[in-house]
Amino acid sequence: MNSIIIYASKYGCTEACVKQLKALLEGDITLCEINNEKNYDLSLYDKVIIGGSVYIGRINKKLKKFCLKNLNLLVNKKVGLFITCLKEDAEAFQQIITNYPQELIDIAITKDYFGGEIINSKLGFFDRLITNMVSKSPELSFPKPDENNNVILVKPDHIERFSKIMNDN
Repeated sequence: MNSIIIYASKYGCTEACVKQLKALLEGDITLCEINNEKNYDLSLYDKVIIGGSVYIGRINKKLKKFCLKNLNLLVNKKVGLFITCLKEDAEAFQQIITNYPQELIDIAITKDYFGGEIINSKLGFFDRLITNMVSKSPELSFPKPDENNNVILVKPDHIERFSKIMNDN
């Protein structure tokens, strides 16, 4: 089986999760970072995995546009959807529903969240400013940063579960 993972990664967490996922998947796996690739021949792949990080409630614009543009092809593939984010459980799944077209959600073999991370030293000025403001808001239930002001909540068990479902289908 040929599979492609099309993803968007801003600071590297999603890319690291994709590499973990690739190591667990069976068959030939192609990785395509949406910001670096322009052309995708989806006819070459049996399975298509799509994922990206969520910032301020939204997934990468190019990734969302890709999903909408290729919807007619994707609904005939075995599709897996994921996000990386700091939300948990129902809130994380709501982020999936909010950020992917309903038609893809309906046909996806699996949908999951892989957790996320904020490494303060990697953030740009604007993202650092927003993160610091959001982290101080008690209403937003932001995860508590460590002593270096980082938040690391990657979920290897979710990546493993996702890969098993993709491998079994």
